Amino acid sequence: MNSGQFRVLADEFIGEEQEIMNLKACDYTDNSDRLKNFKQVSEFLGQRPSEIALTYLMKHVQRNGEEV
Repeated sequence: MNSGQFRVLADEFIGEEQEIMNLKACDYTDNSDRLKNFKQVSEFLGQRPSEIALTYLMKHVQRNGEEV
């Protein structure tokens, strides 16, 4: 795969990721703060929002059969 082909493929993935992110945003917040879900859970558990984000990410990685 040459650089041009890679860039086209990468742009396709980025476009699809953006579309999913925009569609799913309303599932997690009222649009006043896109990170509201992470902040609320982090306060409840006494963790940083980034730790909550990593936990959510690992849930998806593990679900897809990946081992850490």
